[in-house]
Amino acid sequence: MNENLENEKILALESKDLNSHNPGYNVERKSLDKMNNSMANISHLPKNQIKENNGIKTKIRTRKEARIIWQTFLKKYAVDFEAYMGYGINEIKKIGWREFIDFMDWREKEDIPRYRTDRVKVIPCQHCGNHFTTFQIDFGLCNQCKKIYNLKHFGEVCQYSDQVDAGSSGALVIAFAYMDEFRKMYRNDLPLKEKIEMAGQLDDFSGLYTLKLLESIISENKADEFLKITDETLITQKAINKYESIKTILLSYDSNELKLKRLKDIF
Repeated sequence: MNENLENEKILALESKDLNSHNPGYNVERKSLDKMNNSMANISHLPKNQIKENNGIKTKIRTRKEARIIWQTFLKKYAVDFEAYMGYGINEIKKIGWREFIDFMDWREKEDIPRYRTDRVKVIPCQHCGNHFTTFQIDFGLCNQCKKIYNLKHFGEVCQYSDQVDAGSSGALVIAFAYMDEFRKMYRNDLPLKEKIEMAGQLDDFSGLYTLKLLESIISENKADEFLKITDETLITQKAINKYESIKTILLSYDSNELKLKRLKDIF
């Protein structure tokens, strides 16, 4: 099994349907929840030994303790860490080496090699680059940047994807974390026109993104707006036939509930 995270990213981005993903990085939702809880709950330590950093509770380290760990990391592990994780000293220093050690939760220098065995990977925020976050649990976004995106929508797409093809959401998470254009699809401030354009041009009106978009279109009674924008938008040839089926359903006199059922049947 290839352990290099950068290679995993390349494999996913080279895959047209984003389904090329090393299952070694897939972690079941229950396991992620357990890990997340563990990272956020270290109540076994006295309160005066705990601090919070970007939503993660971690043990307070003295400056001397932190510096010993940092110097050991620089001397013995920095080169391998960058080759393995895809980021290194420059990105760490930009954010802050103390925050890095806190987020990695290295208690002593012997903990450093865990970066190769930890199932949940720590990376810089892929939106702002100003904080550390996790790849699998936080989709590569720090707490501040999570507010910019509709993670509920993305989570639903991932969940549905796994129902159709177990483990397939792993590639979606990689794409969300590392592809700006893909992540942009889930921005809260993205105008409806751009969402529709992306559904037509990137999703061919055939994927989970389009289905979830249509669900919101119906629930918000924006079918007329959707049809008007789509009729004026250049979409791919592959999307045209699918759009005609969608258009027929949206223009029918069926109830919203029945429209949703019929839409799900064609996806």
